[in-house]
Amino acid sequence: MSGDGTVNGVSYQARVIAGIYVRILAQSPLGWFSQGNDTPTAVWGETKGPGDDARIEFGGRFVTSEVQAKYGLNAGAELDEVLSKIRALSGTLEMPVALVLDESSTSRLYREFATDLERLRSSRDDDLRADARRLHGADETRDLLPRLYVIRTDLDDPHDAGMEMALHLLASVLENKEQTDAAWDVLAQDAMRICSKKLRRNRE
Repeated sequence: MSGDGTVNGVSYQARVIAGIYVRILAQSPLGWFSQGNDTPTAVWGETKGPGDDARIEFGGRFVTSEVQAKYGLNAGAELDEVLSKIRALSGTLEMPVALVLDESSTSRLYREFATDLERLRSSRDDDLRADARRLHGADETRDLLPRLYVIRTDLDDPHDAGMEMALHLLASVLENKEQTDAAWDVLAQDAMRICSKKLRRNRE
């Protein structure tokens, strides 16, 4: 990965975690997982678990899950490499993993592939598109797919849908809404810190 790619990837990871912070503060569901109440209660940084980038706790309302945040992920070999890493880090942990992507990633991943994963979770493996069909046919990835969720979250620009929602929710918990942008910056900086220090944050 190039220097710019590394910076973009680390920054995106921190913004994704900051977005989880906001959901914790606002006590609002992520809407990433199709079953159960996925309102987060705590988040870890750099877990060395299946997703590695972050672990999310839900206070018993949903099973503990992990996050792999990828900025500009390409379908094909890059996707295969990410899934191989998730599988290798899973060990005996069969927890759900959210593969969180931005709009610069290959669009069929957060459109076609994400839909095919949902169909697999409903026990339908017919009429799969190319990526899901190939991965479902491989022994090393078949069992991983039902617990994989592909989520698109754009957090680069204030007008991105993901950022607009995060800022709206953050403003709802602040006494001074004019401090929303400054509060977001604080959360994003702290997200970098919990990754570098391998820390955990909850609402308190």
